Amino acid sequence: MILNDIKRIIFDMDGVITSEYMYWDAAALTVYELLFSRNFYGEREIDAKWCERDFSEIHDTIFCGNAAIQEIKRLGVNTNWDLAYVIFCVSRYIDQSLERLDRGHFERVLEYVSGLNVLAPDLYTLAENLINSKIPMPQGFYTRGGSVLWRDLQNIFQHWFLGTERFREQYGEPVPPHGRRGLMEFEQPLVPLEGLHKTLTGLKERGIILGIGTGRPESEVRVPMDMWDISKYFDSEHNATYTDVVNAEMATGKSTLAKPDPYVFLKAALGRSFSDADIVSGSYDRSVVDETLIVGDAMSDFFAAKAAGFRFAAVLTGVKGQDAASEFERCGADYILKDVNDLGVFEDGKEG
Repeated sequence: MILNDIKRIIFDMDGVITSEYMYWDAAALTVYELLFSRNFYGEREIDAKWCERDFSEIHDTIFCGNAAIQEIKRLGVNTNWDLAYVIFCVSRYIDQSLERLDRGHFERVLEYVSGLNVLAPDLYTLAENLINSKIPMPQGFYTRGGSVLWRDLQNIFQHWFLGTERFREQYGEPVPPHGRRGLMEFEQPLVPLEGLHKTLTGLKERGIILGIGTGRPESEVRVPMDMWDISKYFDSEHNATYTDVVNAEMATGKSTLAKPDPYVFLKAALGRSFSDADIVSGSYDRSVVDETLIVGDAMSDFFAAKAAGFRFAAVLTGVKGQDAASEFERCGADYILKDVNDLGVFEDGKEG
């Protein structure tokens, strides 16, 4: 890799530094609870203890292994809230009377999604129209962002991921059943920590500013970074999260600034103190973009980076693994790396 003219490296989190599996499990549990719990859109009580015990089975059924996740990501979806949103809407469109966890049903959902060629954010409008065509509700009831469905989805997801106690601390009393431990406790780094520390140390010693541009909310970035003692490598002025996305959407009136929109990478590269209005309008120093490398694992990261003109390094640690290489090659990624620790090997052959 040629890093001599790179002054900043902005990392996505999930699929790059942190494993996405716990998030995918939380997304699967969210779809399950939305579909079947009488507290939401189902007709029975769910057994939260069974869900926590067998979340791998729920994940495997709803996402058909990981095939549905791959298809959703192919369409430029980045956040796991959006993953759950699209799968839930298509599921209700296909069968409004679903009463149990049925692999055949979710295979039909996968087949439908696989036939789509509508990229995010237009995909979310399509999903809303699909569910509304079969179960009509007042205008805006199903809209991604700010709707009744969206608030339900976010609250369920956060309850599964954070656990009852953390959820209560951040958001107040959750909808029952309570007593959930929280999948966040099971998070693991994607690469061995010793190598990750060595790589990040080497990059900092070269004078490169390191930052984060992620679809995670801010509170969910801090926990693993502090747990693995890697916060010290990243400049907090250049860490941008989904919390910043939501705040910017409210401040600027833009309907969606989540990836594949380039906002979160621009916010991280330009700095947290930089005006959101200027980012959205394109009023910023383009040389910052030229001097910044984005590291991501998904096509939404690639689309977001290239929309602003950043150089992009793809790591093959996302949902498609090594199979993603050909797709990134075809799209023109600047670098394709086995994993994030490949950044520790520089153009002169010396390790950082």
